[in-house]
Amino acid sequence: MNLVFFLAPSPVLSLRLTLASPLVPALMLIIALYFTPESPRYWLRPHRGRYNTEKAYNELRKLRNTEVSLTPTSQLEGFPAS
Repeated sequence: MNLVFFLAPSPVLSLRLTLASPLVPALMLIIALYFTPESPRYWLRPHRGRYNTEKAYNELRKLRNTEVSLTPTSQLEGFPAS
């Protein structure tokens, strides 16, 4: 990485560019984190007052891009009743 900044006009600028270069991927990750949706599991956690089945269902519908069946597994064929 230091070879890239070798042609900088001054050694101080070269050092600053070398030390600041890890900020580029970090900033990209921070920006991408803003657009990342919450997982349905996050909304179904019982702790810290986040338990919200409506938000979990809406996030699941967005992620799957299909209609989600609300049939309990005990009513499905081939699954033993619990």
